[in-house]
Amino acid sequence: MVTHGGFIMEFLNVVRLLKRQKMRLVNDGDNTALYIIKIYCKQCGNECKKDDDSCSLEFDLVLLNDSTHLDYMK
Repeated sequence: MVTHGGFIMEFLNVVRLLKRQKMRLVNDGDNTALYIIKIYCKQCGNECKKDDDSCSLEFDLVLLNDSTHLDYMK
């Protein structure tokens, strides 16, 4: 997904709150930075096969604000 840095900051704050972590109120993301957020079912694993509301989503912040793909420009 490509999106605005403000949305990324707010989305990460929601994930942090769900994980009982402190929110960050500063958007310090680099331009064109990469973020990887793994979202999966806590009960079923990667592929949830249940058709009811008994599952709950888990969020893992795998990669945050990575701009190493721009290192060749330095």
